[in-house]
Amino acid sequence: MTLEEALARIQAVGRCFVIFDANTGEVLEIEAQGGEPAEELIGAMKPAATRHGAVMGRFLDGATVTRRDLEDVESDARTSARRTAWFNLHAPRPPEELLGALEREDFAEPLDLSSCAEFLIERLFDYPPADLHPLVPRLERVCGARLKGRLTRLLESRLAVLARDYARLKAIWQRFDRTTFTQLVWHPELLTCLGDLRPREPEPIELLIQTVGTSRNLMFGPRREAMRPYPVRGLLMAVAIPVRGVLMAVAIPVRGLLMAIPRLGLFNIPRPGVVDGRKPDSESRSVAG
Repeated sequence: MTLEEALARIQAVGRCFVIFDANTGEVLEIEAQGGEPAEELIGAMKPAATRHGAVMGRFLDGATVTRRDLEDVESDARTSARRTAWFNLHAPRPPEELLGALEREDFAEPLDLSSCAEFLIERLFDYPPADLHPLVPRLERVCGARLKGRLTRLLESRLAVLARDYARLKAIWQRFDRTTFTQLVWHPELLTCLGDLRPREPEPIELLIQTVGTSRNLMFGPRREAMRPYPVRGLLMAVAIPVRGVLMAVAIPVRGLLMAIPRLGLFNIPRPGVVDGRKPDSESRSVAG
């Protein structure tokens, strides 16, 4: 339906759950909220996806919604679709081509260096070290000439892991925050790097064990509490788990968590029963079919 038709129907219905085409932002269906639980309204996403393909949902209020609100949803959907197409195009490419795209800044609106560089870096370092070592001089040049802030830290950290250089990794993070290695590891990016590095130095090993063992860590705390009355550190020592195994146990759930969280604007998943997770009226929720 047109924007005018959608706006008129939403205003007539009042509080409602609106189902949009995830690629174009077109309004497809409008479900009155009434007294129905939000979960039941979100459940309408499954049959809608069967009928229309990739969809997304918003809770809107006809008393406050404007044409501009619907135009913004449409713009966001089209932008996200173009980003997704670009990511899907580049994901299977070999390291040489990924690095070339990073060097040339081979992206056009709505893509930019900030949104694409992280994707390219992460995808590059999914390849085996043997494929990346010949590219290190070029990666070093990109790091010094084109990237800034968080992206610089990300690429420098990955290069340090590739070189198996813990001292270099520590210096990189302390340059951004001097307190990084004086407390537990809270940053998932650093935790992943430490796990991939598999260091032999006692300092990072002790830091990782303390991070896994603390009940204050949101990722590992619940696991620790579930293992009572055996403290995690004591359990690791008692069953003589090799340090390398501990590091892999730390890295694997972190990698899985990072891959599970939509990033870089990839919040519309083209499969039935998914809401994109945004909350225009502070009521929208994400569900997966």
